Amino acid sequence: VAAFPPGTQRAVLRLQAVQEEDAGQYVCEALGEAGVAFDSTVLEVGLAPHFSEPLGDVVVQVGESVSLLCRVEGSPPPWVAWSRQDGKPVPGWHGPQGVSSQLEAAELLIDAVYICEAQNEFGKIQAEVKLTVTGHAAPEIALASPVIRALPGQPVSLPCVVLAGRPFPTRRWLKDGQPVRLPRPLGCSRYSIRADGSLHVDQVSEGDAGRYTCEVTNALGSHRQDVSLIIHVPPSIELGPVLVTATEGVAVTLWCNATGVPPPTVTWAKTPLLTLGIPRYHLNPNGTLLIPSPSPEDAGTYFCTATNVAGFSSREMQLSVSTKPRISVNGSQASDPVTILAVLGQETTLPCEVQGYPPPLVVWSQESQPLSFATVRYSVLPSGSLRLAEPQVTDTGLYTCTATNAAGNASLSYSLHVQGSCLRVKMLPPWAVGLNVSPGFCTVQALGCSHFTVPGSEGGPSLRFPLSPVPPQLLIGDGESHLTAVTNNSLRIHCHAMGIPTPRIQ
Repeated sequence: VAAFPPGTQRAVLRLQAVQEEDAGQYVCEALGEAGVAFDSTVLEVGLAPHFSEPLGDVVVQVGESVSLLCRVEGSPPPWVAWSRQDGKPVPGWHGPQGVSSQLEAAELLIDAVYICEAQNEFGKIQAEVKLTVTGHAAPEIALASPVIRALPGQPVSLPCVVLAGRPFPTRRWLKDGQPVRLPRPLGCSRYSIRADGSLHVDQVSEGDAGRYTCEVTNALGSHRQDVSLIIHVPPSIELGPVLVTATEGVAVTLWCNATGVPPPTVTWAKTPLLTLGIPRYHLNPNGTLLIPSPSPEDAGTYFCTATNVAGFSSREMQLSVSTKPRISVNGSQASDPVTILAVLGQETTLPCEVQGYPPPLVVWSQESQPLSFATVRYSVLPSGSLRLAEPQVTDTGLYTCTATNAAGNASLSYSLHVQGSCLRVKMLPPWAVGLNVSPGFCTVQALGCSHFTVPGSEGGPSLRFPLSPVPPQLLIGDGESHLTAVTNNSLRIHCHAMGIPTPRIQ
């Protein structure tokens, strides 16, 4: 309908109930006395979005592919988008695809409501599609040994068998919580995945030990299973001292620091053979051997052996036991001091047989003063005994033998008395008797008499008290406890007897 309002220079063309066929170019022309003028305009007829086909609910079996179609018409062509009612992202959807949008739902494997929305400048519409997936199942892994043991250099496969899962789950391996580095194309790795899903290691090493996790996942969830890989390592014993010295009676520990996987068992042996199970030996859980109170018989070679399923290792050490010096006389312990009688001018030996380890150092002293060996009158025998070549009366006194080593010391004293030759003793009554007299040690026996004088000392000291005899003293050989002889050669053994009165030898 064209209208020309009076009194104006305007004209209006009104279109009612516009249809698509009304679209086109319209020209307005004005006629006047001076000529003709015209102008034109283009009319575009738009259309709000609408679905050319209704959207319906969809049911699909798990593992099957499905396409959700959203056919929309409108002018200009509407903008179309897919979304999920629960707000989660929609896999397979990459943005507007025009008036006919197709959603490939191969990965949409759980029940959900999907929304198709269309919009242009003339309007906005949306429709819902309910997708129902049937026949799905959560993943499940077959039980396997939780621990796998191997030796270095061996191939190992860690199983991961999928028992259930629809759709079939994806699988991945973790080591100590971190993804296992698998070989890339044209790359290399000691790890690989076998067709059955197991993780294979060509040649295991100690660094491969750890906790491995197989994880399988599908749309319904995931399942994990752990397996520990233990690499057995042969025992190794830490180096230590080869020679060990102990002191008699002082506790000593022999160390055997062994490592390995699994932890090795430590045992001990000894040569010369000695049972280590007796109470004086204690084997500690860490493999050390404790000897609380070592004795000389504990000395020897000890062998420490560490054993596990991967092998064994041994180490040996030598134990020496330092013993305190012991001094014996004629093979037996003697009381201190020992009285020794020597004959003036006749060779005398003071025994000092010393035992101990390491061999003790023997030192002699006289009256607490070191004995001087500058003179040939004194000499020390290889056994440690002291030999007096020609004892003199002035040699009378206290002699001490002292033996010392790292473990301690011991000493034995001798009270030496040098006896003089036979002197004539004149008695006050007119008779005389021959006696052995040692000046300063005059012990004589005279029946019925109590007053004596010594020739050459007339008017000198006299004895006026009862006198007692001296018991016999024997000295066999030179005081040595052991003698050495050569076959078929003669051997003379001296037997010196001393005492008052003079003893009778049998």
